[in-house]
Amino acid sequence: MDKEFEPPEDYNEMTCFMCVKKYAFLFMYAYNTEETFRQSFTKSNSLTEFIYTPDSKRLRKTVNEGTTHPEDSSYCRLSMWASKMKQYVPEFFCSSLDNLDNLDPNLVPSVFWISDWRSFLCRCETCKEMYKHLNVEFLLDPEDSVSHYMQLGKQRTKSINEEEKRTLNEALAELPHPAAVNFATGFVRLKEALEEFFTKKRDKNHIVTESEVKAFFEDFRKRSQS
Repeated sequence: MDKEFEPPEDYNEMTCFMCVKKYAFLFMYAYNTEETFRQSFTKSNSLTEFIYTPDSKRLRKTVNEGTTHPEDSSYCRLSMWASKMKQYVPEFFCSSLDNLDNLDPNLVPSVFWISDWRSFLCRCETCKEMYKHLNVEFLLDPEDSVSHYMQLGKQRTKSINEEEKRTLNEALAELPHPAAVNFATGFVRLKEALEEFFTKKRDKNHIVTESEVKAFFEDFRKRSQS
C-alpha cells in the first residue's frame, strides 16, 4: 500500500489485502465502487486502460431505483465486471487474484469500505452459490456487519446509562440532602475525569496500562481532597 495512503474518514469496515487477494470478487467490488482503493491500486498498475469503472453515485442510484438490484436473479454485476476485465467468467467466480491474468496480486492494498457496502453485493443464484462455496455467506447477513454491532453497542450504552442514572437517583434519595449533593458532585467529576483520561489515550492510539489507571485514581483522590 502507498505510504501516503490515508483511509477515508467515513469508512465502515476494512478488508485486509490478503483477503482481497484470496477472493477475486472482493477486488472486483472494491475496484468498481471504492474510489480510494482504485486510486491506491492504479498508482502502480496499468489496469485503468481496460477495467470498467462505473461512477459510484450512478451505481447507487441504479440500485436504489431497482433497475440493477442485487437480489435480481437475472442480473449479475460480477459477470459484467469480469467480462470487462477480459476474464473467463466461470473461472473467475471462485478464483483468487493469483489465478487471474493482467493482475499483480502483490500490488493489491487493503479495502476501506464505505457504510452499507454489503447491500451492493450481488445476490443472483450464481453469486449465492459462490459465497457458499467460499464459506463467506455471512457477508449477506445484515446482522454480521460492523455497523449493526455498533448500533447494538449504542443501544446497550444508552440502556446502561439510563440504569446507572436510575440507580444513582435511588441511592441519593436515601441520603441527607448535603451528603447527596456532595456525592453527586463527586460522581460527575469522576465521570468527566475518566472520559477525558481515556479520550486523550485513544487520540494518541495508546494502550492504557494498569499502572496508569492506578496513577489516575491516585491523582484524582489528591485533587478531590485539596
